[in-house]
Order: sequence, then C-alpha cells, then structure tokens
Amino acid sequence: MTTVEIPASAARPRLRVLYLEPDPEGGDRTRRHLCGQAPHIDLRVVAEPPPAQGDSGDAFDVLLLHPRRAGEDALRELDLLRARLGRELPAVVLVEQEDAQEVERIRLHPGGVDCLAAHAGYLRDLPAALQRAYDQAEVARDRLKLRQTSQRLEHVLAISPTILYTLALDGEAVAATWVSGNIERLMGFTPEQALAPGWWLDRVHPEDRQRALQGHSMLRDAGAVEQVYRVFDGAGRLRWIRDELRVAGAEGDGARTAIGAWQDITGQKLDELMQQVRIEVLDGLNLGRDLGDILLLIVKRLEHAYPDMLVSILLRDASDGRLYTGCAPSLPQDYNAAVDGLEPAVGHGSCGSSAALGTRVIVEDIEHHPYWEPYAHIARAAGLAACWSTPFKDQHGQILGTFGIYYRRPRSPEDS
Repeated sequence: MTTVEIPASAARPRLRVLYLEPDPEGGDRTRRHLCGQAPHIDLRVVAEPPPAQGDSGDAFDVLLLHPRRAGEDALRELDLLRARLGRELPAVVLVEQEDAQEVERIRLHPGGVDCLAAHAGYLRDLPAALQRAYDQAEVARDRLKLRQTSQRLEHVLAISPTILYTLALDGEAVAATWVSGNIERLMGFTPEQALAPGWWLDRVHPEDRQRALQGHSMLRDAGAVEQVYRVFDGAGRLRWIRDELRVAGAEGDGARTAIGAWQDITGQKLDELMQQVRIEVLDGLNLGRDLGDILLLIVKRLEHAYPDMLVSILLRDASDGRLYTGCAPSLPQDYNAAVDGLEPAVGHGSCGSSAALGTRVIVEDIEHHPYWEPYAHIARAAGLAACWSTPFKDQHGQILGTFGIYYRRPRSPEDS
C-alpha cells in the first residue's frame, strides 16, 4: 500500500480522497498534479481495497477508481471498497472511453457515482469532478435528512392535538399557505379545504368574526397575538379554539410569514361554563331570587354558547325526593311531562342516575344504554340521542337537582 499525504489549503475546505490505483506511476502522476493545481485535496493512494477491519469511511470524503477498471469490474470493486470502509461514499470512476450508455449506467449506480473519461488532459478536470461528486452527495444527504425530518414531523402532528398553520401577511391581505394534516382528524376538514380563500372566516362564529379579524390587525404591529373564539367544525359542531400567532420573518418580496397554532379548548370552556352555572344557581337560591328567571337565564346562556345543545334543569322536591322540571324550554312539552316527577335511581335515565349516584353521568348513545332502557322510546320520539347529566348540591352535599345536556345524535365528550 502506498500512502501520499497532500497538505490542505487554508483557503478551501479539505477534500479527502481515497484513490484505488494499482499502478504506482499513475498514482504518482495524479499526486503531482493535485499537489500543484488543487492543494486542498488530500489524496491517499492504495493499490487494493483495504481490509474490512482497516480504514474507516469517516476518514474520506470521495472515492476515486482508476481508468483500467471500467464497466462491471469498476462498479463491483466500488461496492467492495464501500463495504470494506463501512460507508457509502460518493465516487468518481475513470473510464478509458466515454460511452454514453456506459456513463449513464455508472451514474445510476446507488450512492452517488460520477465518471470522467481518462483523455489526455483529464487531470485538469479531475479536481472539479471530485468536488462535484462530493457536493452532489452532500445535497442528497441533506435532502434525505429533510425528508426524514418531515416524516417525523408528520408522524408527530398525526397524533398531536394542536393544528399548525402558516399565513402570508402582505399589507392588509392575509392568506393561509400551509396547514398540518391533522386538521382532518381534529376538525373534519382536509388541508385543501382549509387553504381555500375565505374558509377560515366562514367557519368562525358570526359573533366572534370581528374580534378574530382584529387579532390579525394586531399581529402586524405586535408581532404576536393570542385569542380565543368559536368555530364550526366539519360536522357543524361549535368548538372553542385557542389561536396563537407569531410573525416568523419576511420573504424576499417583502411579505411576512406568520406561524399559528390552533388548540381545541371546548372541554375546558364547557367545564368553566358549567362551574359558573352551578355557582349562579346556588347564589340565586341563597339570595331568594325568582327561581324561574334564574333557571331560564342559565339555560339560555348555555344554549347560546352551544347551539347544538338542549339543556334541561331538574329540581329535587324535598317533600318526596323526586325530580321535577325546573326549566327546559328547548325540549318538547310531551317529553318534559313524561320525565316530570322522575325518581332518583340508577337506571332512570341520565338525570335520575346522576342524582342517585351524586356524580356526572355521560350517556353517549341513549338507544343502546341500559340506564335509558325504560325511557328510550320517549327520547326517540323527542329526537334525543345523547344525554349528559351533572348533579348540583348544597353546602352540605345534598342533591338539589341536575343539569341535563341533550344532543340530537350520539355524542361523547371527546366529540365535543
């Protein structure tokens, strides 16, 4: 084995080349030329592939195969050399004659392979060929890393509860340019639908649109904005969204890019609203306010915030312990009459079971739940398919009544 070390140039990055050349004169000729014309190239010349436990591929950047190894022999020897080094390094194969088909076949070999015809002045072209092979391999590696990173990001977003998106801010104009694919799982819209002009504003609740638009105006000046508003999902259900936006930078044409994140906080908002409603009921009762007015106000607030929700408040009569309709303006009168005087007991619908157990009862599908077996036909006639019930108590823990939330189709808290 012959080893030739050539000093690296301080002006250019080192390019470490392993040259497979059994002819000492050929190796020496290449060494002298590169020493004078391309001193940044560190050339190591070997007469045969190193043993498997010898040199590491990390010690080299490019492989060079001599001109007497053309065609299949050169490619087989290249594969052997790569295997011995334990790394698929880019390579330049020297060929005696430049045959178009042969050149194409060599260049299609895996791992980044270029070829150079060994004509009379080929040494002048050799530094550029080596650098080109290395640069192309680096680009390919960067692209692979980018693909792998993108795939990992896609996998993370696929299970993430947060929807990411980007906006282009050009003067007063705002346009969505990208949205993560999990919007289809979380909101029921494809990315293509979400990128259509006007889609976002059409989905925002009419009462929240002006405020949401003002957030975009504030973003231009403040550089970041966080706001909460309601949107309709693909099934027409109302969702509370926390929308966070930050300006990321400017494009070459002067337009700025903003990165945004949507998070569904409907469950949190519902819990907050239910807690507030329970407090208002207790406060109103303690202060002696007109009970009918208190209950009607509460029901209207709930149904206004969630238009697909039908609310019923049942009150427990202290004399017989049964539940009677306190306020349920959106439920059919026949249904309210049928459940008036409901006995608190497990199996007496959602509200009767909730009052008996003292805990929230979630029935996602009335038609197929055992708690509703005696009342399924009544709910079916009223067009009710799901019912969630939460008891409210006095300061001593005694049940005062229940909040019942109905839906016209099967519904789980996760759906909400």
